[in-house]
Amino acid sequence: TLVTVLGIAWVANGLCQATGNPPCLKLLSHWVPPNELATKLAIWNSSHSIGAGIITILCGYIMGLGALGADGVGIGMWKWCFWAPAIIAAVGLVALWVWLPGTPEEEGMGGSRSCATAAETAAPHADAQERVPPLKSEIAFPDFEKLDLRVGTVVSCEIVPKSSKLLKIVLDAGALGTRTIFSGIRGAYPDPAALVGKEVVFVANLAPRKMSVGVSEGMILFAGEPGSCGGVLVPTAPAGGGTPAT
Repeated sequence: TLVTVLGIAWVANGLCQATGNPPCLKLLSHWVPPNELATKLAIWNSSHSIGAGIITILCGYIMGLGALGADGVGIGMWKWCFWAPAIIAAVGLVALWVWLPGTPEEEGMGGSRSCATAAETAAPHADAQERVPPLKSEIAFPDFEKLDLRVGTVVSCEIVPKSSKLLKIVLDAGALGTRTIFSGIRGAYPDPAALVGKEVVFVANLAPRKMSVGVSEGMILFAGEPGSCGGVLVPTAPAGGGTPAT
């Protein structure tokens, strides 16, 4: 009976791992940019296999610490073969909870979208359509009119400590004052100083958003995928801080 229960639990565990929400593959695709996905997926697969081997060895060692039964198998310590991996998993969970930087959206990921390379751009139009993310649900014109897009001049731009994606950008928005915006575009600008002095377009009436690194007071418009292609939207001629963008 115990073996049957264990077998059922094992199957249920495998099913949950394979079809959980989100599965590890979906989680990776949200956290990792497309140009790094293959490498990170290989590391994840390797660590999974290595971890399984280490746990097997650990359980064998634990069983060896107990007294030997008549058949030469360790007894009295078998429960720790379940407790030890559970404790290791719990410690890992706490570590992720403490050190994982925010959410994919805060890090500028927001999904597994990617841009076409120059070679891909030359592909047939039908293939290009398959790579383009589908349109979001349609909105009414009055909803669009609620957006207040303005021009802001980058006063300062710096890397956010403990974040691999975020930049802290301070904008001069003219009569609107200064705005501090955290944007996940570090992959596109390894040298943050390159943005200083540029005019960019941002959403000025977006409600302030409290993030793990501070409060973001707007959203800078970016075309493309940071780290792969694209860049911030800039006026082709000087417009001045606070100028509406329509």
